[in-house]
Amino acid sequence: MRRKMVNNRLKMVIAILIVFSLVYSIGFITPMNSDDYTYALRELSLSSVKMHYLGWSGRVVSDTISTSLLKFFSPHIYNAINSAALTLMVLCWTMIPATLTKSSPSPYVMIFLFFLYFIANPALGQTNFWLVGSANYLWTNMFIAIYILISIYLSNGKKSNLILFVYAISSIFAGCSNENTSLVVVLISVAYFFIMNRNKYLLIGVFGSAIGAGVLLLAPGNLSRASTIQDWYNQPLAWRVLEHFSERLPSAMGAYWQVYIAFIILLISVVLSRNSSSKLMFGSFLFILGA
Repeated sequence: MRRKMVNNRLKMVIAILIVFSLVYSIGFITPMNSDDYTYALRELSLSSVKMHYLGWSGRVVSDTISTSLLKFFSPHIYNAINSAALTLMVLCWTMIPATLTKSSPSPYVMIFLFFLYFIANPALGQTNFWLVGSANYLWTNMFIAIYILISIYLSNGKKSNLILFVYAISSIFAGCSNENTSLVVVLISVAYFFIMNRNKYLLIGVFGSAIGAGVLLLAPGNLSRASTIQDWYNQPLAWRVLEHFSERLPSAMGAYWQVYIAFIILLISVVLSRNSSSKLMFGSFLFILGA
């Protein structure tokens, strides 16, 4: 048994190195683009962050990450850090089902998820290798993955002061991710709290994600940003809702058909598993729905 565990850990290390190396090999040859230059020249003082928050965007977390990486690190270093973020995100995805089932993470699952992410991501360059884009989407999704993983750890009874501290920080960062995911994170947090019989420690995640979402969505700068697409907001609300759900949403979701097939197969396997509990099945469905 011990030898099997050692072999699995060695394979996991190899899988992690493979993912990191493949991502870094692309990031290494990717030049600075578009907003990278603007954020590299930004000041990183409290007054500058406040001005940006009040005048342009509530994405405090992602904007601070992009400026910090571009301002303080050389391209090779920040690409390595960015590659590590993607690797950590995929590792968390791998550990989430393993933690739910209380089993060892599989290196084969990690490689599968990594290639599925690459194949099914229609905006791979914009969300992973363009640094400002990666700060807005890759890094924020990494925080969400960390937050979900720690939520499961806590629901399994694994807690310490360090875990609770990281959980609180990750919940705020996950809530303050971006406009597409912030409210989803809050709703998943609330639902998981009730699924796990109102575990008091999960309340940290509920309140933390709500605080993060509030900071993001209630930022005064969002109004200034919205003014750049005034033609859209000049349309009646009913037309915008219909346009979003009939045209924009189906078009965006249709690009991820490979992921849906994989999700359906995995969900069926969970349902058919003899060892699966009702909480595990409902939790799996909840996270798939959130994704």
